Parts: sequence; structure tokens; C-alpha cells
Amino acid sequence: MNRIFSHQSLPAPNSEWLIASASTDHQIASSIDRSRILGKPTVHLVLDRWSQMIVGSHVSLEEGFQLGCLLAFENALAEKISFCRNLGIEISDADYPCHHICKTLLLGFAPNEWLSNSLLEFGVHVKLPNSRQLAQTAKIEASLGHDILSLGSCGASDRQLNKVFDLKQFRCLLVQYILHYNNHQKLEPHLIDEQMEQHTDLVPIDLWNWGLHSSSNSLRAAPSEKQRLNLLPKATASITLRGIAFQGLYYTCGTAINEQWFIRARVGVRSKVTLAYDPRCIDVVYLIAANGDEPEVCHLTPQYRPMLGQSWFEARSYLADIKKRTQHAHDELKIAVEEIVYKAIKRKGNLET
Repeated sequence: MNRIFSHQSLPAPNSEWLIASASTDHQIASSIDRSRILGKPTVHLVLDRWSQMIVGSHVSLEEGFQLGCLLAFENALAEKISFCRNLGIEISDADYPCHHICKTLLLGFAPNEWLSNSLLEFGVHVKLPNSRQLAQTAKIEASLGHDILSLGSCGASDRQLNKVFDLKQFRCLLVQYILHYNNHQKLEPHLIDEQMEQHTDLVPIDLWNWGLHSSSNSLRAAPSEKQRLNLLPKATASITLRGIAFQGLYYTCGTAINEQWFIRARVGVRSKVTLAYDPRCIDVVYLIAANGDEPEVCHLTPQYRPMLGQSWFEARSYLADIKKRTQHAHDELKIAVEEIVYKAIKRKGNLET
């Protein structure tokens, strides 16, 4: 991307963000079974309009468009050192100092009630773009789409790159692109104030730092973990003797063990709980306390540990494939048994006659 919105109507960084989205032709492979294809991802980027810093991102395969945008917004609020480390990338805070809350979020679509309420909890004003801003956003998305299509190429052909990356690897590529863009991408000088041009290099990180230093506007503090968890989707799970059953997987937590939930389920006492879950990773879910206490982390039970690190889309696809293969094997067994029984009955009939 090599375009910048005019900052003249905005007082400082974090005044206004926008979310740009683009699809890619990369076919993402399953990390569990590389022969299985999960689909083509959509990339959502959150950009600070004043500095053009990319402050957050999300790669989605399945979840709805608005959920994908919300998860990109959640990532914009997150501290980036840990986020990058989870992808195997080591950075300092100076490399990616974006973990605050904007005042206004520019969306190219009318948000549904769930998205509006989620953003309202953070005091973020949602604004729909005017025709000029829509045109500018379309240009950014076109440029973004071009950049994303070239991710990981390094001279390789499209055929060589097809089905090469799993979801985590593609996310790593995207973060490397973001780090390069934020710290090295030269922006168009004709939209930069003369005063700003005298004090900064025309790259997003320098505009960001200069804007924060020269502005009297204070940054809005990063939200707490509990606040950020409120952005995640919620669903109902069942207590069973095998664990907290949720979308084909089983979890456990301290409360469940201490209160003997699974033992009680063994003798027929069934109950349900509310969980928050992160579509990006199955490793943990969050038990929502009825009394408003901090959510409790629930971990996968041991038999599912080989699946750690998978997204919910990948896990559901994998479990559905196993179920399909199991059913196919069962059907083949049934046919084989019926054939044996038929031959045995037929032979018995022949002997009796």
C-alpha cells in the first residue's frame, strides 16, 4: 500500500481507524493433514487514518465478515509482543507500539446490532464513510489485495505456492508484511504537512511517533483482558462425564474439578454453561461466570492435545472429516457383514434341500 488519507481533519493518531478487507487466491492447507484444503482466506486490516499505521489484523476462513472485522479490531487493542511471539516472531514494543483504543471506527458497511453493541462497550463511535472516503477505502483495499496476493512469493510461481501454507504460516507472512510496511513503507509526500515532513521520515511508524509526541491528545488506555473477552462470540456448552463438551471437543477447568461436575454428570446430573471462545484458536475457551466474576480459562482435555494451535474452522473441518470416514468405514463393515450373512443363509438353504 502506498496511499495515505489526509490527516488534516484528524487531531492525532488513534483519532480514527478504518477496516480494510481483501481476499487472496492462496489455498490454505490443513496443518493436521496437508492434503486437505481449507479454502481461501480473507484478510482484515485495521489502519490508523492519521499515520496509516496498520494497528491490527485478522485472517479468516469461515466466520462471517462482521465477526472477522471485530476480531481484527480486537487484535488492534492487543499488546503485540505476545501476539507476535505466539507466531514465532520476536519484536520489541518500538517495532509495533499499537495497543490502544480509537475514538472513531470507519466501517464500509452498516454494522449489525451485535457488532454495534460490542464497539459501544468500548466507547467507540462507528461512522459510515461518505462517497469520497468510500472511494479512498476501495483504493486501499485494491492495493492491499495486490500486496496480499504476492505474500510469500519470493519468485515462486502461483502453482508452487498453492496449498503450501497452513493458516498459522499465512498469519506469520501477514505479520511480517505488516512489520515491514509500518517501519519501512514510504508514503506519498504530497498529503503530508510541510512541518511534519521536516520532522519525520515518510513512513507510518515515524508519523505515528511524531503525531503522539506533538499532540496534546492522550492515548486511550488499552482495555483489560476481561473487556477484550467481551468481544469474543459466546455459546452454550454441556457438562458431560468426559468434560465440558463444546463443538465436538472437550475442556476442563479448576471449577469443574473442584465442584465435581464430571462425576455428577456420570450419575445423570446434566447441566449447561456459557463459554466465550476465540475463533482463531481452540486451545482454550473461557467459562463465563453467572455472577460477573472474571472468566475462567478452560483447557483442552489431553486426548485433543495433538490439535493444539488449530483454528475452530480447521478443527471443525477435521472432526467432520473423521466422522465422515468413520461412518464410511461403518457402512463398509455393514455391507461386508450382510454379504457374509446372506451367503451363510443361502448355503444353509441349499444344504437343507
